Amino acid sequence: MIQIFNNVINNVEIIKKYAFNCQIGFINQNDQCLPICGDGLKHGNEECDDNNNILDDGCYNCRFQCPKECLTCNELTTFPCLNLCGDGILSGEEECDDGNSIQFDGCYQCKIECQNQCTLCMRGLCYQCQTYGWIVEIDSKTCIENCGDLITIGREQCDDGLDDNQNDGCYQCKRVCRNDCLTCSSNGQTCLECKIVGFRPFSYYCRNICGDGYLAIDPFDRNSEECDDFNLTNFDGCSSTCKFQCQSNVCKTCVNNKCIECIDNYYLNQNQNKCIEQCNDNIIIGSEICEDMNSLLYDGCYNCQLSCQSSCSNCTINGCLSCFQGYQLVGIHCKPICGDKLIVIQEDCDDGNLIPFDGCHFCKYSCSQHCHTCYNGQCIMCQHNYIRYNGLCVQTIQFNQIFKIYSHSINLDQFIQNKPSNAFYEFCKEVINDICIVCQEFYSLNVISNCQSQCGDNIISGYEQCEDSITQNNIVCNECQLVCSDNCIYCQFGICLQCGEGYYLKLINNICEPIKQCTDIGLYYDIENNLCFDICGDGIKSKQELCDDDNDDPYDGCYKCQYSCLPNCPLCIQGQCVDDGNTCNEGYYFDTQKAECYNICGDGILSLPDEDCDNGTLFNIQDDQCQNCKIICAKSCQVCNLNNQCISCKKNYELLDGKCYPKDFNQHLCKIDNCDYCEDTQCITCSIGFTYHIIQNECQPICGDGIIIDKEQCDDGNLINGDGCDQNCQPSQDSQCVNNQCVPIQYPVPLLKFEKEIDNSQIVYLTFDQQVKLSFNYSIPLFIKSINTFLDDKAINVTFNEISTLNQEQLSNLQIQIIINFQEISNNPIFSIQFSDLNIIINEFGITSNHQNVSIQLPSPNFLSQKQQQLTASLVKFSTYQIQIIAGLILASSLSGKFEIIQNQIDLIQQLYYLKYINTRKGQNLIKFFGTFKIIQLASFYQFIGFNPSNDLFFNFSFQKSESIFEEDGRNANYLSNFISILTIFVFAYFTHLSIQLLIKYFMNHIKSLNIINFNKYQLYGLLKITKFSIKNCRNKFHNQFKGLLQSLIYEYIISSFLSLIYQDFNSAEGRLSFIANGIMQYLLINYLLSQEYQKQKSYSQFTYSCIQKMLFGIILIVCFKSAIIQIQLCTLNEFFYFYYLYQQKKQLDKLESFKKQFLHFNLFIINLFFLINEVYRNDTEKILYYGWVIIALMSFILSITLFIDIFKITSPFILKIISYIKAQKPQFINHEIFDQPEQQRQLF
Repeated sequence: MIQIFNNVINNVEIIKKYAFNCQIGFINQNDQCLPICGDGLKHGNEECDDNNNILDDGCYNCRFQCPKECLTCNELTTFPCLNLCGDGILSGEEECDDGNSIQFDGCYQCKIECQNQCTLCMRGLCYQCQTYGWIVEIDSKTCIENCGDLITIGREQCDDGLDDNQNDGCYQCKRVCRNDCLTCSSNGQTCLECKIVGFRPFSYYCRNICGDGYLAIDPFDRNSEECDDFNLTNFDGCSSTCKFQCQSNVCKTCVNNKCIECIDNYYLNQNQNKCIEQCNDNIIIGSEICEDMNSLLYDGCYNCQLSCQSSCSNCTINGCLSCFQGYQLVGIHCKPICGDKLIVIQEDCDDGNLIPFDGCHFCKYSCSQHCHTCYNGQCIMCQHNYIRYNGLCVQTIQFNQIFKIYSHSINLDQFIQNKPSNAFYEFCKEVINDICIVCQEFYSLNVISNCQSQCGDNIISGYEQCEDSITQNNIVCNECQLVCSDNCIYCQFGICLQCGEGYYLKLINNICEPIKQCTDIGLYYDIENNLCFDICGDGIKSKQELCDDDNDDPYDGCYKCQYSCLPNCPLCIQGQCVDDGNTCNEGYYFDTQKAECYNICGDGILSLPDEDCDNGTLFNIQDDQCQNCKIICAKSCQVCNLNNQCISCKKNYELLDGKCYPKDFNQHLCKIDNCDYCEDTQCITCSIGFTYHIIQNECQPICGDGIIIDKEQCDDGNLINGDGCDQNCQPSQDSQCVNNQCVPIQYPVPLLKFEKEIDNSQIVYLTFDQQVKLSFNYSIPLFIKSINTFLDDKAINVTFNEISTLNQEQLSNLQIQIIINFQEISNNPIFSIQFSDLNIIINEFGITSNHQNVSIQLPSPNFLSQKQQQLTASLVKFSTYQIQIIAGLILASSLSGKFEIIQNQIDLIQQLYYLKYINTRKGQNLIKFFGTFKIIQLASFYQFIGFNPSNDLFFNFSFQKSESIFEEDGRNANYLSNFISILTIFVFAYFTHLSIQLLIKYFMNHIKSLNIINFNKYQLYGLLKITKFSIKNCRNKFHNQFKGLLQSLIYEYIISSFLSLIYQDFNSAEGRLSFIANGIMQYLLINYLLSQEYQKQKSYSQFTYSCIQKMLFGIILIVCFKSAIIQIQLCTLNEFFYFYYLYQQKKQLDKLESFKKQFLHFNLFIINLFFLINEVYRNDTEKILYYGWVIIALMSFILSITLFIDIFKITSPFILKIISYIKAQKPQFINHEIFDQPEQQRQLF
């Protein structure tokens, strides 16, 4: 059966294979015969078959398919079908067909249309835009706004012609805020918030708030303030624009709007650039109202202004005369009147009585006597054993009595907050043996037999305030006590009265909720409802507002904080009215501000009906029939037709092509300059660049066209005055123009600077604020000769010295020294100079000074009379003798081996001389006296011997400037130069010591071989002395000499070192090397001194303290030089502390040496005190001369006493030897003959 079944199946497959064969034109697909599309044979359901797959040829995919313009599509359709423009069907040569004939909608007359600004359009692509304000974009072939042509058009919000500046309010023709603005409005026109403190928004940028007292510094360097003094007053040190400005009435010397020196009785506050009255000087000047010479508040005058209490109604310099209501006058002060029922400052309350414990007592909050917690006169909680009843604290026993009487009418709820004391049997029903057995209802016994309420039984009893199951209005009940919600810091009976910091009490819900943080821009905080809200019209845009322009104008782009435009605006985008492309006809432009179309005459596009013609210019001389886009009859035409065409010309004119020309056009010459054509002595046509002025009947240059013609000295393309070139094309005031480039003129300003006083003279320097040179054919002697001097009608002799050279070729800094020799005393004289010829000195632009006069107030001259000069000369001569004696003493000390005397004398003279560097005004007598000791400084010593190692060797160090008083002593602020000079001394000393040691060794070796038999007594004596000296010094080490040299030169080194640190320029390689070497040497010096201190030997300790005292003295002189008061005070303290140290160490020193050092430093302490007094009276020449005499006397006294002591120390050994020698000459008794003498003779001895 299986075999039979398989055979049947195979026969079926064979039958299927040969049974389904399709006819021609069909194909077998899944046992179905389907027509073959594309074989060119139409079979089956095929409508057609053209043997291709071409669209719009009548047949596609074996179905009829025709172009859109074909009305019918079948086998009868004839190709091509005719296209019909406007039928909405794109066909034939049509580029487009939008079914209408509307122009400027993108398709017109079946041609793709460009923008209406396009002047050459091909298939929708624009290749030329000659419309006013538009250009072609090459990539998109469309007309776009020409950003940068100063024409605001289309989508441009602005156009300032400067496309590269992002901070001028307009960038890429869009409104933008400047980079100092933190938050800008959406339209870019208004700055809302500034980045920098001290600035506020103004228009599109931020402007400093001048007058707020905050010094605003602009990191962009546009609107920085130099000062801010809380006002906008000029000439008070800071101008109304917050720039430095001198006070013209009190500033003595002003340079570049900064005051350098004030007049008398004023002091200079450099930070405020302000001269301020010196209060408490007993002189009322300026804004001072009073002077009481004290610092007491509310005594009528404080800080030189009226000062009384705020409760004073009538304040005078003598104190308060009357007080406001609620106060009474006690002396000169106002005291509150307690008991008048008026609450004033310093009173908590005032109930008009003196009853205690009534809430207010003596005008201070006061509760009842037994109140535990009192708040603003109200008792919150009573003390133990007391209950609050009717605002008072009542004792528990008294309350129980009241309770028995009024138990039926009193509500216990008002007492539950107070816990009474442990009353007996409270809430107990039955008591046995003083123990509660049974409690009242709703109470239960605890372990100590007390009755207590049961919290949670839904019954409020005992001290319970609530039950946990009861909750109302967010009042929380916890363990049967009323509590408030979280974050409440003051709660009463579950009601919150005050929330914690950062939380808001919402009374309706009795909860503390976080305070809303209204940090977003434009939001304000509602303190009553804890809400954030915005204010429409405040000029600040919030998130809920689309815009906010701070006004109620409905058509300015923003109205009620929503975008708005004019009613006739075709397209409003974010409050800006823009053209939708279909609003204006050809030749018209859209005005975004007025939302209307307008034409521009002269753009070359005819705008109908407003223009009759448009020849591309507003006024065309060549076309006299089209003026201002209107056809007119020419001036030379006699008769015009209705079309304003000329048909007959005037006399002497001929008609040609509808225009009239003069018959002698080529021969008609004008007598008016720059006129091309004249008629009847009037110019008709001016030359290019000129314009005709009828009144003057002349052609004048067109100022503002950027072209310099005729009498124009400049033309910057605008008519703005004050920008270098004014509207008349002439340079602005204080400006100079060359080749149309105008720069501001900086006139050279002469300056006078007071330098110093010498003898009876004062030295002033004349300089200019910039580099200058001589004019042609002028010289410095001529310039000096042109200067006239004046000094308050006083007799003076003036000498001029040229410090810097000046010629006619190179610019340099002119400096002329003026020496004013006074013939008589003058009080704060004003020295003035007048230039008779200002043309001598010019600056780099050839500009002369415009300052005819310049003056300076000089200090009162330090004038010495003839007698005072003679006395000073005598003292100087006496001091010179002392110096000579000291020199001899130094020589004698070196021979006798008293080297400490040499060191002491050098230290003494150095300390006295360096007092000269105290920066106070000194009398001429003291200045001359200081000159006696000048030889002691190292520079003078090198000058005396004619050799300076820092200059005469191979070194070539630069000279670094410092203060004039140091430069006068030949001091160079260059550290390397000074270091070489000091190092030379140590090197020379070392090699001298080494040579002496070698010489001693040689002598000691040689003396052993001498034959002393041939020497006489004196030669032997001398040889003995030399031998003793050699033995004494052969063991001497250089370290001792080094310490002595260090003590002698430490003043010199410290002064030179710190001069370098303060004044040397460290930008050069030499300066950096000096700084490094200076630091290393300072470290080594301090380390060496500390190591000597650690030796724990008295001599080393004294050496260290002595060096430190000298170092401090030198540091104070240099570092505090510019502050005389601080400098003198620190020097005084330095001398006092060292004197105290010497006094403590007096037992460890030789008595004479101890006395000498204490005497020296005590007198130096006194001298510094006199210098301090001298500084106070520095403007009083008589007093500074007097204090000069005192200081000279003290210095001479120090010299004399020290010299006497040192002479005594040197001569005392010789005196003792002489005395001993005299004693040795007395008779000697041999063999005890003295005992053989009579009794009377022995008593003689």
